[in-house]
Amino acid sequence: MWVGLARAALSVDEVDSSEPVPTEPSVLARAIDDHPSAEAYDQVIVGYLLQLARELKTASGAEGVALRKKTSSLIASLRPGTLRRLVEMGGDVGQRGEFILDATHGMAVDAVLEIVKAAAEANGQTISHGLVRMLSKLAAHTEVGSQQARTRADAELREQVTHLLSDWQLKDPNPEVYGRVLQHLATSANPHAPSIGPGDSLASGMDSLRVVQMSLESAVFGPLVGKALDQIVQAGRVRTVLELLSSRPEGSDGVAEAILSVLAEPVTLSTLMAREPVDLADVDPLLRSTSRRADIV
Repeated sequence: MWVGLARAALSVDEVDSSEPVPTEPSVLARAIDDHPSAEAYDQVIVGYLLQLARELKTASGAEGVALRKKTSSLIASLRPGTLRRLVEMGGDVGQRGEFILDATHGMAVDAVLEIVKAAAEANGQTISHGLVRMLSKLAAHTEVGSQQARTRADAELREQVTHLLSDWQLKDPNPEVYGRVLQHLATSANPHAPSIGPGDSLASGMDSLRVVQMSLESAVFGPLVGKALDQIVQAGRVRTVLELLSSRPEGSDGVAEAILSVLAEPVTLSTLMAREPVDLADVDPLLRSTSRRADIV
């Protein structure tokens, strides 16, 4: 199957070829990237990838490991636009879904993540940056730790991706302003924010912001969110949380109120007021919130 994929990718006719066909994943990826977009060509390539994905679902031993690595390397070497083109496959939605599900169960986890991201773009849907990072961290655990941990991480990642695909029908439900805040959060850092101690589990404050993001999107507030808010206050990123709250997703009012309550507690205000200079943009909304609560009481 791999040699067949190589011949198809390089457009080599088996009858006319007298030289060995290159089979290195990087060479095949480059050939697929450089080939002009054509539905017939894409269908053939994806057909081979489908066969490989199905074979990998049950493959074992050294041969199965080698094939999985080759396939993963090929997927990783493709340009994002090429991978999206293959996933789209001329609008064949049924085959597209089959390809993604088979890849989820058969290919290496890093290849699965790349295919899922390409599928999101092809379908006009959005994956939360926080979710992608969580899946990426889970994928990393498939390569380290005990055999039991690697096996469990692999199984859990594939299960989560399968659930995502089975109920993936809505376009991005987040408000546009909220989405822009998340994009800024994901692609920039606060150079003036104080660092968090190396012993803290939520390293730089960015992970804690993602916890708040996921809390708003899932409309669930728990102890981990409270811990994340403590980290955010120490990191000097309260303003980012306030921006997320001001453009929060629909249905998250209860969680937003709980988050604001934590931030408006005296100990938090004391920490913010102790900084020099005092950042009034952070403090004023919290003081107004405290005043409203006092009026209600």
